[in-house]
Amino acid sequence: MRRRGFTLIELLVVIAIIAVLIALLLPAVQAAREAARRSQCTNNLKQMGLALHNYHEAQGTFPNARPGNDQATATTGNDSNAMSLWVVLLPALEQQAMYNAWNFQLSFNFSDASRGKYASSCIPEAQTTVSSSPLNVFNCPSDIRIQPSFSTTNSGRNDIPHVAGLAPSSYSSCAGSLGGANSSSDSYGPYTTGNNGEIKHFNNGFADWGPPHRIRSFPDGTSNTFAVGETAYNNDGSWYGTQVSPGNCTGANPFFNVWTISLRLGSNFRTTRNAVNTLPGLGLSSGGVCGMNNAFGSRHSGGANFLFVDGSVRFLKNSINISVYQAISTRNEGEVVSADAY
Repeated sequence: MRRRGFTLIELLVVIAIIAVLIALLLPAVQAAREAARRSQCTNNLKQMGLALHNYHEAQGTFPNARPGNDQATATTGNDSNAMSLWVVLLPALEQQAMYNAWNFQLSFNFSDASRGKYASSCIPEAQTTVSSSPLNVFNCPSDIRIQPSFSTTNSGRNDIPHVAGLAPSSYSSCAGSLGGANSSSDSYGPYTTGNNGEIKHFNNGFADWGPPHRIRSFPDGTSNTFAVGETAYNNDGSWYGTQVSPGNCTGANPFFNVWTISLRLGSNFRTTRNAVNTLPGLGLSSGGVCGMNNAFGSRHSGGANFLFVDGSVRFLKNSINISVYQAISTRNEGEVVSADAY
């Protein structure tokens, strides 16, 4: 009696069919996962929007990007407090305990602000517990290459705290469309004398180092101005060994994006001088071809999520016209932008 079985050809056909089905299924699974990650990212930004408006309701203004002030003179000015706008929003982000752990009597760089404009050591005497604590609301789940922490202990800058383990962030406030990306000097127009001329104080977006803004500070419309956007790791100048065009941008650059620090044209302080997802080594940058291009960007396919001042979240495509992109990053330039333009 003959036994019936599978021939080799039949077995190969079955294996081929299974392989084709898996090949068809995997992209669908990956797309579903990315849709979930993008939804979580959108939810993070919506939480930030609610926190910003709760703060505005209580204080009458949005928080300023950095509470220090160095507009006076080189000796009397003091922007040593590198604390970002997110610290004061912690209670509205359901982080009251972390807010209570922050000592607002001390500058984030050092405790005695009377010692001059900057500290020589920049080692904070407090705040390190909070600043080293990662928060899910500041991490986009698609930004999978983000570092677990950043160290600034070897930084030569004297306007940021030197901390071993700073918790990262995938988001940054928008300073506007002016200055900085193509020069180490960011003076603009009539503001060209010393610290008073720096665009960090006089930019045209949601965030700057000047007085905090109110709703009425946005004559262009809160629904036509975005406040916060995504910043993807390895898309902000800190590629840490990844070779990028034009081929000479390797190694650990000292740029970072962490949720507790605001740094001019860096952490929590980006502009729209370059298009969405302009890669490291490309576009206009500070510090040469491998410097900081301060671009917004994400790991989502085709664009990035942005929080508008009215609290809405929208996905802006890489293909958005640069003039439109810059127009919706400004609060008071009077541009007329159609909603279907982005």
